[in-house]
Amino acid sequence: MNFLPPYNAQVFLDGQPLWQPNGGVYGMVVLDLTDKLTPGPHTLAIVDQTDKPPVGPQVDSWVEFIPAPSVTQDLAGQWAQSGDGLTYAAPIPVPGAATAGFLQRTFTTDPKGAGDNAFVYVEGTGNLITIDGVIVNGHFLGHNGPRGAVFQINLTPWLHRDAPNTITIVHSNYPLKTVELRYYAPGAYP
Repeated sequence: MNFLPPYNAQVFLDGQPLWQPNGGVYGMVVLDLTDKLTPGPHTLAIVDQTDKPPVGPQVDSWVEFIPAPSVTQDLAGQWAQSGDGLTYAAPIPVPGAATAGFLQRTFTTDPKGAGDNAFVYVEGTGNLITIDGVIVNGHFLGHNGPRGAVFQINLTPWLHRDAPNTITIVHSNYPLKTVELRYYAPGAYP
């Protein structure tokens, strides 16, 4: 969710506050409600207040359910980094701080995920990281929607299940917390 200055928005679930403004410069909120949702109906309320006229770009907000994957493949390890996406320096450990906008590594898919849809899941630290997309075996898969601390996209059509794959994360120089492949049975997600 993106909010306009002065960022007085609040988020509530079933009448209980989930998020309050912290005086930050940006108004993007990414909330994981997995542990807060139980079976049954719920009410999610987003309250935004401003002392300025309500003009400017339209702001989108949405709620999405992402089920637990059937298999998770951790892609932590040594990733080559690049400032231009063409020349790569010595590898650095990921998760960790990256000083360049491109991180690249080669991997093979987990055989336990054979036949499943495979999504890359990238999470940064805090709400301010921008993940613009990934390049998988030469195909750029960009972000469709607001950018934030989490990026997830379906890689299935571009993965080689029986050969090495090259993945490049295109991001904005912030520490990465998690990089993994998440496998979902067909029809489970999306």
